Formats: sequence, C-alpha cells, structure tokens
Amino acid sequence: MKKVLILFIFILTMTSCKYKITSPYSEYDISLGGNENKTLSVIDANASADEIINSLENNKKITGKNIIVVVGHISSSAIFDNMKIALKNESNVELDLSNAILDNDYTFTSADALFLKTVLFASTQKIIADFFKGCTSLANVQLPYSLISVNNASFDGCSSLKNVEYLGTSPNVITGTTLSGTKPTDLYLPNVSSQNDAWKNFLGIAWVNIHYGVSMPK
Repeated sequence: MKKVLILFIFILTMTSCKYKITSPYSEYDISLGGNENKTLSVIDANASADEIINSLENNKKITGKNIIVVVGHISSSAIFDNMKIALKNESNVELDLSNAILDNDYTFTSADALFLKTVLFASTQKIIADFFKGCTSLANVQLPYSLISVNNASFDGCSSLKNVEYLGTSPNVITGTTLSGTKPTDLYLPNVSSQNDAWKNFLGIAWVNIHYGVSMPK
C-alpha cells in the first residue's frame, strides 16, 4: 500500500508540473494569443552549437518563427560564437536575451551575426562599441531599463534597423549617445503613457513615429 501511495504521488507531481522531464532544456512560458499558452526551449550561455540548433527547431515548431531564448549569466563570447556556427544558414532570427544578464565590464560582441532580425537585449548598463557591427539584417531591438550607456559605434552597419523599444521611463537616463550609421524610424515606449517632447531626439535620432504605451511588433 505504501509503494502504491508513493507511486501515485510521483505520477501526480509529474503530470501537474509544466516541465518535460525528457527535455534537455528548461521551459519558458509565452503567450501566443487568445488563451493558448505554449512553452519555448531555453538555453544558457554554455549551450553548444547542437543545443542551439535543437532549441531553434523546437521553438520553430511551436511558433513558426526562428526564436532563441538565452537565460542566466553571460560571462564570455561562447554563446555568440556558437550561434554564429549554428545559425549561419538561418535568417530572421529573434534572439531573446531579456532574461539574461551581462556584466557591466563585458568585452565580447555579436558583430556580423547576419541572421539576427530582432534582439531583446540583456540586463546591463551598457552596450559596447561594435556589439551589433555588421548585423545588416537587424531590424528590431529592445533596450532594457537598466541601460545608461550606448557606445556610438554599437550599431555600425545596421542598415536595416527600423524599430527601437526602450523599457525605461525617462529620456534623460541614456545621454550623449547617437545611433550612428543607422536610420531607425519608430520608437516604442511601452512604459511611458504620456507624450513628452524630450523623446523626439532620444538616442540622437529624429524619430518619425513615437509609440507611447506600446510595444514594438516582432
């Protein structure tokens, strides 16, 4: 009777848990519209090229999009180096780093990642020079509220950049910065509800459209 009870508790625990015990990845809850919830495969900063490919394929089956979600502390270039190997033949990749953390003194970049279309940047205080240099397909970028510095050369060669989303609430936190070499047109401020003329030249860009209280499309 005791063995039966233990078995019953084990089965109940496994069936009520949102994690798949056969999956090598963590699970990341997302909303795909309506009442439908799905889970995405998540990788950490130590993921190999094969793990990145497997995660991409899994997420593509769920969403129909090329999505990579990286979580945790990123302390080296390994994840970006392995993505360049794994995704060299891919395009329109959305890289979600919004639940990852970069030290403020990091030195590595994702330069020349031609497969990137959308990046939700990690929690950090700065974006360093050349981080997105040569990412010619990058069209959408989300900047975290923690950001206080964007190097002028961060987006060199990002000729497709169109949409910038900023999660902060003040136009004065990031100062003395221009997105040189780019011509984004649309600024999205999901956490700012009212119009303020101070946003008109945010990041040194003369924005064509400023969307208050709205997130950028992905």
